[in-house]
Amino acid sequence: MESPEAYRVTFGDWLKIERKKRRVTQKDLCEKLNIAQSTLSNWENNKVAPPSDILDQLLYSLDLKRREMPDSIFFKKRNESKGDLTMERMSLYELPTHDSVKTFEGKTYKINGFVGVETSSGEVKAVTDLYYRTKTVVTENKVIAKRKNEYQELKKMKNAKKVSK
Repeated sequence: MESPEAYRVTFGDWLKIERKKRRVTQKDLCEKLNIAQSTLSNWENNKVAPPSDILDQLLYSLDLKRREMPDSIFFKKRNESKGDLTMERMSLYELPTHDSVKTFEGKTYKINGFVGVETSSGEVKAVTDLYYRTKTVVTENKVIAKRKNEYQELKKMKNAKKVSK
């Protein structure tokens, strides 16, 4: 039996498949988005992720919706063997793979796919709405990413710290 990892697909691979299904060339898509072809190539080769503000335009250009993105999409991690010791940025697309987030407003949302459910009120928010308000990300009772203020990037922690209850 194959492991669940066998069914995961990188965003770049998924994007390339969807673009080709629609018979859209890189050049045509780049013209629609007003981006360099090298930028699209970097996305499709999993070198970088598109910024969230461009993602909606990208999906719209391919006649896709966010809900059509597979739940199993992930982004390849930066190759640490190249000596990059800086903390890695956590992308928006990684949030659905974690347990919960805490926002700067002090609310905690349990992550369920591409939505978060606030633990005390039951309020439901899209992960895209939570990402820029997220202060900490928790998985298996450990803080794995955080930011000090709303103007910083959400950074993965090198050593996950247990959540104190």
